[in-house]
Amino acid sequence: MGARVNAKKFPKCSEALCKFVHNTCPKHIFSSIAVLDNVRSVIHRDRYNHPSPNLVIPLTRFAGGQIWVEDEEGQEIREHSGKAFG
Repeated sequence: MGARVNAKKFPKCSEALCKFVHNTCPKHIFSSIAVLDNVRSVIHRDRYNHPSPNLVIPLTRFAGGQIWVEDEEGQEIREHSGKAFG
């Protein structure tokens, strides 16, 4: 299902998630919200993302996992498809 379908189907949930993001980071511009639970994926690049930065907000405390978000000013380098990203 597409984002607009879910927003229409679950308007109160969509509103609550948008308010949560806005209260956490009021100036962040976004068009999508994903809630993930116990997801394991290899490093990847979302090709069609808007060039604005991603925002990651943990909903709970967790251990034994990690999230890496590319930051051109970051100090950690990762490789993906033969190219280095920082």
